[in-house]
Amino acid sequence: MTEGDENILEVFPNREHCQRENEIRSESKKLTTIAMEKDEEEHRLLMEYNDQENERVAQLRRERQEKEKEELIKSILEHKAQEEQKEMKELEESYKILRETQELVKLFIEREDLEKAINHAIDNPVDYNFAIDLDGRKYEGRFTQPHKVERDSLPVFQVRDQGFTNEF
Repeated sequence: MTEGDENILEVFPNREHCQRENEIRSESKKLTTIAMEKDEEEHRLLMEYNDQENERVAQLRRERQEKEKEELIKSILEHKAQEEQKEMKELEESYKILRETQELVKLFIEREDLEKAINHAIDNPVDYNFAIDLDGRKYEGRFTQPHKVERDSLPVFQVRDQGFTNEF
């Protein structure tokens, strides 16, 4: 055997070794490819699930927002109705005050009639003061003297169980 023959023999075992390495690598590539395909399939399924979940949550959000919108509209309408009712009540109250004021205006003394009203008040004084003696007789006026008035002509207040009564 020559030197060249020995090298050839050494190459062949290396060749077998390389073939086995290539087969192992090839098998590893196949397994890696299968694993990658499984991962890609799992990723695709997870993305589909995620899209479905996002759509479900979006639908729930739309329903919730629609419900909130309806509640807001209802609340606004109720508030508007309350405000209108309050406004109507205030308007009625204003009309009532206006009518009462118009009735009071009828009692006002006109500028032309002022002198006549003053003379009438002077000629016909009104005294709202009065006194009651121990016998229940009513003496009207601030300046009335009891000893100058006929007692029999005065109205008498009688005392009963329920309180004073005025018999005229």
